[in-house]
Amino acid sequence: MWTATGSYWYRLSAMKRFIQKTIRAAHLAFAPPDLPRQLGIYFHALERQDWPAFRSCIDLLTRSGYRFVGPNDYLVAADKVAFVSFDDNYRSWYESLDLLDELDVRATFYINTVPIRGRSSETEIEDYYSRINHHGSRVPLSEPEIRGLAERGHTVGCHTHSHADLGGLSPMRAREEITRSRMILSEIVGEEVAHFSFPFGMPRNFPGHLEGFCRDQGLTVAAATPGLLHQKPRPLRIHRTPWRLERPVSENRDNLRIDARWFVRVTGRSASEC
Repeated sequence: MWTATGSYWYRLSAMKRFIQKTIRAAHLAFAPPDLPRQLGIYFHALERQDWPAFRSCIDLLTRSGYRFVGPNDYLVAADKVAFVSFDDNYRSWYESLDLLDELDVRATFYINTVPIRGRSSETEIEDYYSRINHHGSRVPLSEPEIRGLAERGHTVGCHTHSHADLGGLSPMRAREEITRSRMILSEIVGEEVAHFSFPFGMPRNFPGHLEGFCRDQGLTVAAATPGLLHQKPRPLRIHRTPWRLERPVSENRDNLRIDARWFVRVTGRSASEC
């Protein structure tokens, strides 16, 4: 039954979509035709049916003159470089390692540690994928597979333990989410994990006290804030924009061109997606 409350939220959602589309169109009208020199993009799962779309993404960047690098090289590079990364925890990453080798891509995998196959219960795994609203294959990485990512030349980073919104936690709990995932992953790969991305990726999800904490820990922090690729790079901070494999290459390319620094600062939200 259609209620007054339902009608209100429908109108609000429709208005939000209209505003986002208007902002996106305005940004694209004034956006530079070329992509940024330093390009950070991220994905989530990489199922086999998505491989053709992933190839198309990498082919575009290769033809555009980008070199694929890890986080350390990305922060100091003077030429055109692309930073390819993945968030959450999916076995499909491990199954795609030969594809990454074929495309000559060294990726960074930011891993949640609540779901580790052979270490976590089925209930924990199902709860995790339900919370992040993932509808594809619900199979996480095992400890040997996580080690395998690093052994094949890719970077393993932490993404909190449970995929929590750090902006909604107490300082103590937020720091525990970071340190716990970092400790688990460091034990698995046999070396100190030095890279971190925070869930949801917007400024409101990463309070200032955590930025100081991560800096003191020597952690390079990757945000997922669309529209900030044009911002001057900062030490220990990488900005990224999502590449949606289900959407056309042209639409994704346009998202990378958008310079939405002022909008993000004022609203704490993305102007790049609609």
